[in-house]
Amino acid sequence: MGSMKEAFDVARLNSDTHIAEVEEFKKNHKKLNIEDQVKALKDKGITFHLISEEDAKIILSNINYYHKITLFRRNFKKEKIGEDSKYENLDFSYLSKIASKDMQLRYLLLQMCLDIEHALKTQLMSRISEDSNEDGYTIVHEFIQSMTDRGVETDIDKIISIAKKNENYQHNLYSKNNNKDMMPIWVLIEFMSFSQVIELFLFYYKKSKWLGLSKNELGTVLISTKNIRNTCAHSSPILFELLESELAYQPNVVSRFADKSQIKRSIRKYLKFNDIICLFYAYDILIQGKGSKLHRYKTIDEFYNKCKKDLSYLSKENPISMYLDSIKKLLDRNKYVMDNNL
Repeated sequence: MGSMKEAFDVARLNSDTHIAEVEEFKKNHKKLNIEDQVKALKDKGITFHLISEEDAKIILSNINYYHKITLFRRNFKKEKIGEDSKYENLDFSYLSKIASKDMQLRYLLLQMCLDIEHALKTQLMSRISEDSNEDGYTIVHEFIQSMTDRGVETDIDKIISIAKKNENYQHNLYSKNNNKDMMPIWVLIEFMSFSQVIELFLFYYKKSKWLGLSKNELGTVLISTKNIRNTCAHSSPILFELLESELAYQPNVVSRFADKSQIKRSIRKYLKFNDIICLFYAYDILIQGKGSKLHRYKTIDEFYNKCKKDLSYLSKENPISMYLDSIKKLLDRNKYVMDNNL
């Protein structure tokens, strides 16, 4: 059956109809050189009053690339001009500034995600160390078996595979602990990806639920945190299509946290707003070090204040403004709780 499908797919890809469709698509979506990119922006109604076309070319050649920087135009409205729709009051400098703020935001959020990853490992190892029913080896095999039972292709070899390479920073650790039948959890965890750490944490968490959440609630929160972590780590933009992708479900614990942070129900139903709420919630319940929290909150507060100044051209109704204001509300709520020892 599989071979028949493969043969059909090959035939389809080689058909004259498909080849013609591909050529037509390429014709309508041509590669643009830097000069053409500036022209395409002008055709969309984007102006170059605050940044000259020549300076824009330098930015597009050396600082940011066309596809990424133009994503942020989706936060602005178009107006009908004749038969065309063009952006109103949108200068290239606006897009360039938003791109810069997006990068700075990603760096800040990634630091929060890394703190959370470290906290997950710390809490997990602390609990296992004090668990008289756990020797640190049994849990490894039980965890791998649980993943297999769920149909997830995970084994110890897969987890440690990258560390087998000489150029990997963990190679020496691997070479001293390369017997997968005698792999303790305190070694294996150092080879795990963030996704695998989350899976392991949830696997052990279900025993005692020490954070007071159900496993499903915590899992939903951590998956949202992972969404942000992966986006930031792969240098993918955040501040676009913020009012897209509505969620069918939001855990009550997240909804209550959003209520306390005074975030409107009308926006927290969207994926990116939900994820940022979950990130701040996870940070609130998982990070124990007061100094770490204060440092992170201070830098985010400074970033927000800088955004209000540098992006003053954005209206309150602009999705970026709403997203940044939500971050500020989440920040203020967490700071208030910490300052008052609540």
